[in-house]
Amino acid sequence: MKKEKKCGLIVTMNVSEEYAHNGYGNTMESIAGSMGMVLGGCEILYSCDTYQFKDYSKYYAGMWDERQKAEHREQQFPVDMKNAYELGKRLVM
Repeated sequence: MKKEKKCGLIVTMNVSEEYAHNGYGNTMESIAGSMGMVLGGCEILYSCDTYQFKDYSKYYAGMWDERQKAEHREQQFPVDMKNAYELGKRLVM
């Protein structure tokens, strides 16, 4: 390729940030590394412990605490969205 391209890998997971990095970090780094070799660079953005359902009572989801998920979404999702927006800005500069 004649011109280096920038890319971003946005990873959304239902697991905690710690588990995402410890359990999947090497895999995501490998994927980003492969993309970076082809394109010239790849940045990873994690969005973890995601809120899965609008109404948890409609699903069997006993392994998750709905209140904790809702609270995390309320506090963290706006931060994740801002980080994704900032990633997008960096990619077009």
